[in-house]
Amino acid sequence: GIPLQNGYGLTESSAGVCATTSPFGDPDVSVGHPMLDSTFRLDFDAEGAAPAEGIGEILVGGPQIMKGYFRDPEQSAKVLTADGFFRTGDLGRFDEEGRLHIAGRSKELIIRSGFNVYPAEIEGALTDHPEVIMAGVVGRQVSGNEEVLAFVKVATACSLNEADLSDFVKDRLAPYKRPTRIILAPDLPAAPTGKILKGKLISTFADELMRETAV
Repeated sequence: GIPLQNGYGLTESSAGVCATTSPFGDPDVSVGHPMLDSTFRLDFDAEGAAPAEGIGEILVGGPQIMKGYFRDPEQSAKVLTADGFFRTGDLGRFDEEGRLHIAGRSKELIIRSGFNVYPAEIEGALTDHPEVIMAGVVGRQVSGNEEVLAFVKVATACSLNEADLSDFVKDRLAPYKRPTRIILAPDLPAAPTGKILKGKLISTFADELMRETAV
C-alpha cells in the first residue's frame, strides 16, 4: 500500500536532481520534476537527439553540480559547459506537465536502417510481460546496418520462449524497433548493485547467439 517513486541523479550532480511524488496507483513512469535549485535544458544537437520527438541530451545545472573530475581537466572540459551545466550523456524529454522522461544513454543508441532506436523503450516493452524479470537491449553491427539484440531474465521454471516474447512486443513496438533476437536466461551479467552489464551481454551469450542463428 505504499507508493514507489522514481528518481534521477548522477554522482556528478551529488545524487538526486529529479523525483516523482506520485500517489499510489498513478501510472506516471517519468522521473518527475526537477528538485529544488536543479535546472535543466536539452541539447537537440547532441548525438542521439531526436528534436521532432522532443528528445535531446539532458544538461543539469545548479549549486550541487561538481566542479570537475579530480586532476582531470581535459575530461572535465568535455562534460561541463561554460555556464556550469553538466552534460549527462543521457537522452530525455519533458512532457506537457514538465516531468522528465529518460529515453536512454546516447552511447547506447542503436541506429537501425537510419532510425534511432532507444534501448530503454524496448526494455520497457519486454518487462511489461509478467514473466520477464529484467531486460537488457544492445545493438550489434551487421553488414551495412545495426541489429537489435534483447536479453531477458526469466524465472527458471518459466515456459516462455523467444517466439512468445516476439509476439508479445509485436503490437508494442514499430517494426524497426523489434529485436532481431531475444535471448532468455535465468540470469544476466550484472554489477553488485544489480545493474545489467550491457557490455558483457553479447560475449556472455555468444554461443546461444551463434547456435540459434545457425538454426
